[in-house]
Amino acid sequence: MLRYYEDHLIVHRNLNDQTVYLCKQGSDENHVKVANYEHAVKREGVRGEKMVSGIVGTPGYIAPEVYRGTYAYSADRWSLGCLLHKLLTGHLPCEGKTNDEIKEATLNYKFDMNAKVLKGCSIYAREFLENLL
Repeated sequence: MLRYYEDHLIVHRNLNDQTVYLCKQGSDENHVKVANYEHAVKREGVRGEKMVSGIVGTPGYIAPEVYRGTYAYSADRWSLGCLLHKLLTGHLPCEGKTNDEIKEATLNYKFDMNAKVLKGCSIYAREFLENLL
């Protein structure tokens, strides 16, 4: 999914548990569908070298670089990492009671391979999360 977006210079900017679906289609039980492209943008330039800006997305899934101002595909990787973290642990990696608290937690987030919340996850899942977050 992310490879397709990058190949087509697309940044979705709102991947979350309400826009990514695992569907059964025929005999393929691992078919992923993505919805809600209202915030998606196509990067400009010959090879999409121009960065994207604008704070959009769902709090808790918004990448730190989005809050900092300019970003590209890594923002979607972060969002996918947040979704995977929630699937594995039941919690987002950065939570808070308000959007400002979530933003602050996101900007200060440091991945901890040995975090208590990840103890039940395989080393492979934790390494994959580390690469996304």
